[in-house]
Amino acid sequence: MGIPYLWPFVRKKGYEALQSHFPQHPLPAGCFFRVDILGTMYATIRRAFLNNDSATANSIIEYHLQSLQLPQSTTILYLDGPSPEEKRATLESRESKRTAALKKADALLSDMETIVQEGRRIRKQHFRKLNKSINASFYLLSDLRKALAQYLQYKGWKVIECPSEADIAIAIDCTTNDIVITGDSDSLIHSTVHTIWRPLARGGYLVYSVPHLLQQLELSRTALTVLGIVCRNDYTSNMRQMGLVTNYKIIQSLDGDSKFHFTFHSFHVFFCRAVTCSLTRTFSSLALFSSVDAERMVQAYMALEEVAFKNPSRMHFEPALRVFARREFTLPSLSSPEVPQGDPAQGESQPGESQPFVTLEDIQMRLKTLKDHMSTNKERYGLIVDCMLGNSRMCNKRTHTDILTLCLVLSCADLSLIHLLTAPETDLTSSTGMTPSIVHLFSLLLLMILGDNTSIVNGMQSRLGPA
Repeated sequence: MGIPYLWPFVRKKGYEALQSHFPQHPLPAGCFFRVDILGTMYATIRRAFLNNDSATANSIIEYHLQSLQLPQSTTILYLDGPSPEEKRATLESRESKRTAALKKADALLSDMETIVQEGRRIRKQHFRKLNKSINASFYLLSDLRKALAQYLQYKGWKVIECPSEADIAIAIDCTTNDIVITGDSDSLIHSTVHTIWRPLARGGYLVYSVPHLLQQLELSRTALTVLGIVCRNDYTSNMRQMGLVTNYKIIQSLDGDSKFHFTFHSFHVFFCRAVTCSLTRTFSSLALFSSVDAERMVQAYMALEEVAFKNPSRMHFEPALRVFARREFTLPSLSSPEVPQGDPAQGESQPGESQPFVTLEDIQMRLKTLKDHMSTNKERYGLIVDCMLGNSRMCNKRTHTDILTLCLVLSCADLSLIHLLTAPETDLTSSTGMTPSIVHLFSLLLLMILGDNTSIVNGMQSRLGPA
């Protein structure tokens, strides 16, 4: 999400964001906290919806918003709508990764089910790998987003359901003294954003002042926008071997040339575009000036010999220019699905597959069943340990019926435990407090139940002396 490695790059260049908690003094009149919900608390939203029903998940998210100490009167929440056509390539790439993650989760869960059926023990790394794949396959569908927006509005929050990306809507609405709260580095690229609060754990924030950041980077506001445009982002890819550091050096050199700042030609383009956009009132004059300069700087960037040499395919940055410089976007057509075909959340099959693809809901149901089964076995396992290795006073209270029950349970438990308890060198009388007669009865019953297991039978032979 956003420009890869931009936050670490900013820090590496010497800019230290201020770490702060929510200030107690209010904002100036007419200013707002503008919160990108998915960009701020995506991990919380994912965890809430994966582990709970939608109603409970909505309440968890609202509670998390309260923990951020945001005042409802001056806070506006922005919820992403359908992604624009400029982002289609990124959407298809992410969907492919979600599908692969869901296939991996299905395979891992099948292995875990086999382990349980064979009476072997499931390790923590099994659950870590499975949870990682499930998290990677999560996608918040539009109906869940709409229900979340309605719930937050019912709780008194002001929520804007954006026509497309939340960061674009925030950039259009943002004024000089507004504070943008997000973890999405795209907001640094929009020229109308001046202050960003990046959330941390336990109510903390990293405060980024864009004017101070520009001084540290030795860039103009337009140059920072162009840097985000020519680097890899959600709308276009960077050129081969032209990463963030290399592009920064090139843009910095271009930024020092005054001919790429506002000129008479820029004013002509600005005037024509201002007339075109005046009816919709989409742009401020500052945004129009910035978009003209950004386009000219991108053209100068592509005309450089070192850049043109690495651009044989003549790739362009028009989608990123539309979004970051002009704040324009193309809504997806009504016939386009919300998620590309084969979405795991929809349960559609991939092209060329003969069987329907497993859905995320199927994975969650199977995992719940597996955990319930393991929880039941854990209770039985605890009963065995209490009797065989626990307090002697508890063990002495066991009746012959208890021992029979334990043997039946033990027959379905972990074979490694059975081998341990039936080893000839294990002294059950001294370690458990059982009387010799009870130990003898236990051995006979266990031998009857597991008589087809040669190793266990051999281990029990030494116990079958006279009671």
